[in-house]
Amino acid sequence: MPWRELLRSSGWMLALVFATYVVAWALLLPAVQSCFIADSECGGNVYRSLYPLQAFLQTGRLLEYADSETPYTTHPIGYSIVLAATLWISQSQPLLPIVVLQLLLLFSCGIAVAVILSPLGRGPALTGLALTAFNPNAWFVAVQPRTDLVFSAFLAVTLLAAFSYLRRPRLATAVIGGTSLGLATMVRPVSEHLIYALPIAFVLLGMLADNRRRPLLALRDGIIAGAVGLALVLPWFLYMAANGQGWSLTGWDIRSQWIRDIHATLEFTKRRDAPMTAILFSGYDSAPRKDMKNEYDRAHLAQVAAVTTGWDSLSRNQQQKLIAEERYRQVKQYGLSTHVAAALQNWKWTLLSGGEGELFKALGKEDEIDGLPQNEPLFYWAVKFLFIGFSLSLKVLALIGIVGCIVYRRYGVLLLSLTPIVYIMAAHAYYGGPRYRLPIEPCFVILAVFGLEYLRRPWAYVLKHRRLVSAA
Repeated sequence: MPWRELLRSSGWMLALVFATYVVAWALLLPAVQSCFIADSECGGNVYRSLYPLQAFLQTGRLLEYADSETPYTTHPIGYSIVLAATLWISQSQPLLPIVVLQLLLLFSCGIAVAVILSPLGRGPALTGLALTAFNPNAWFVAVQPRTDLVFSAFLAVTLLAAFSYLRRPRLATAVIGGTSLGLATMVRPVSEHLIYALPIAFVLLGMLADNRRRPLLALRDGIIAGAVGLALVLPWFLYMAANGQGWSLTGWDIRSQWIRDIHATLEFTKRRDAPMTAILFSGYDSAPRKDMKNEYDRAHLAQVAAVTTGWDSLSRNQQQKLIAEERYRQVKQYGLSTHVAAALQNWKWTLLSGGEGELFKALGKEDEIDGLPQNEPLFYWAVKFLFIGFSLSLKVLALIGIVGCIVYRRYGVLLLSLTPIVYIMAAHAYYGGPRYRLPIEPCFVILAVFGLEYLRRPWAYVLKHRRLVSAA
């Protein structure tokens, strides 16, 4: 097993990296203590997420925070369960346990990457671990009670299972992948459609595996893995359907907000009417979009209410469904060029930005960002250089890794690394940010390490050839 070989050959190195990680965070945690307190700017209103579970324990029903008589139909409750399991540990700093758990999950993502890269040798494996666990974008998302790290950890297990299947196709490995993907979907439903693609994915993996799997056996593995993943989310599907939300993991309320965000992004892009080069090389300003969202909330409500008979007698769910349908109709009216420009702007922000905003938020400096270049220039530009430099370097190495995988015909690595990247970026075509790429950072790290190997191997060949010539 790759993980056993990694432990046998590099156990003390792994322990050293983990000790460094723990010491670094022991020094940093006091600076981000505001993130451990509920209802703080960094900690957020976690009790809003916990309320449905509290209501379930008291009444036997999942209920909305804002309306204790309305069934809860916003998001799947996977993260709420994880959060509830940790809150009781500390009364003075109730969010500290979930932050510690998320930091451990971040390191576990690095371990998964190290195991995936272990066939390349100890050096590449430890490099992958370091690039994942010490990613500055991930560090300061991890100290905030959000779904990102739990979701990323489940996807990392799925990725590890897929790479294990590529080396040695087995049904048990496929089931592990399907299970972790189902659990990830219960934390954040964006991965739902990956479950449906598992049968095709495992057929392709069987064809590209080191020990090729017969297509029918690979298809069987994929179907069983998909069935396991679907079985984990099926109860939530049935619950949502029973509460008038249709066959969906999210309610009409959140779907209406999502379409509103798309509408605001498209309208902002259209009004801007800038050439493509200006869009690609300009900064990202979220303030105008926020103003548009507030404007559209009022405008769409008034517009739909005016043409709907008996609007006041409708439930909130029915109202949000009508608003969502009207918003979707308006979104379809924008031209292709507007959609492309909006997607490019969001992809640029999501892929290339460093995520330094999360650091400023964790330090309580989010409201001071505009003044930081003048008030604390050294700190501001050092953070910018570190975060953006890390992000851009990783992407450049990943591009080189793609070339290396093509040259060395590592098509399985390409398939498993690029598919999550393309899928997550497509899901965040109209709204995003650096924290939304957290689930696919392991894919970038894997490609980046292959890029380093591709750069190293030609030089190793040249040096070896020179030694042979000198010896002759």
